[in-house]
Amino acid sequence: MNYFTFSWGNNWIAIRGLLRALGHELDEPPVLSDSTIRKGIEATAPFLCYSGKAVVGQLLDQLDLGRRNFLYLSSYGSESCRCSGTGPFLDSLARDRYPGLRWARLGGNTGKESLEAMRTAFPGTTKSRHDWAFFVYFFKMGCIDSMERMSLAQRSLARDKAAIAKLDRQTLAKIDRRMSPPGLWLAAFMHGLRLNALPKARSAPRLRIGIVGGEHILSELDFLMARIRGLADRGIHLEWRSGFFAINRMADKEHGKKGKGSLEALKKRCQSYLHESPEGTEILSCAHAVSFADERFDGILHVHAFGCMPQTVALPALQKISRDRKIPLLSVSVGDRLDISSLDTRIEAFIDILLARATEKGNDK
Repeated sequence: MNYFTFSWGNNWIAIRGLLRALGHELDEPPVLSDSTIRKGIEATAPFLCYSGKAVVGQLLDQLDLGRRNFLYLSSYGSESCRCSGTGPFLDSLARDRYPGLRWARLGGNTGKESLEAMRTAFPGTTKSRHDWAFFVYFFKMGCIDSMERMSLAQRSLARDKAAIAKLDRQTLAKIDRRMSPPGLWLAAFMHGLRLNALPKARSAPRLRIGIVGGEHILSELDFLMARIRGLADRGIHLEWRSGFFAINRMADKEHGKKGKGSLEALKKRCQSYLHESPEGTEILSCAHAVSFADERFDGILHVHAFGCMPQTVALPALQKISRDRKIPLLSVSVGDRLDISSLDTRIEAFIDILLARATEKGNDK
């Protein structure tokens, strides 16, 4: 059976892998457009975050194409966010307009919850099939994350930017086709090797900017990611350490891993900046911002959806990090009334400030 879903950037490829492991198929979601997002804005309440409205618009586009079997993945906790009620919301919205709509939700905060959800959607699913399907999902997710982070970082170094875009397309197609961990790992590994083998620009990156807050919205909204890539093409190193995989780890309440990448370690890194019981992506944003400051990046770019509560909570913490550690911060809120020309002006002003600071530091030496 064919299903459809919303897309956080390219994460639909991982969801299609999960469904193929279960003997089903996923239709490719349409690319987000201005008209799609406008459709979502008009159909939803004002308090829903901007990326949530984009999601609804994309789903309505697919319903208009005649798709009826909707499936999505979500935790059951604070990180459910925009997708927690997507199925019931569409059900009520489409009761008269889209007869025959069926939806299923996969995922959960524990393995038991996840297995129960999958058995509700696909009766008779064994635990081993469930585990294999999610293993494929997470492995593909990790490969996509790695590919996107490597490509963004290499854009400031490579002479031929079009070659990176071509490599991205080729690697995504391989990740989509392959189902075995060795094959997926090889696709990501070879992507890194080919990126490093590209001819390098003659000059080193002029600036290093760390990106926080854009755990999903960066890759989901093409107009925003185009500007990020444009900065990298101008010789500015941009580092993005979050992504889909990081969010899913945040939602996993069972993981008790220790070490610098564990949830508790991230909380500890930013405990002097956040409230006592942080639970959402504000932990990632704050912890990565501290790391960027410690590693002497030139600035921090904070990208978030208007109405996103974890990022609203994170903003005062990021401002305090900026003051305490003397690292410039630009916070960009993406919402219904976003003015693209104003966004471009703010980004350019931020770059000018960072370049002036870098020149001043160079003269001091």
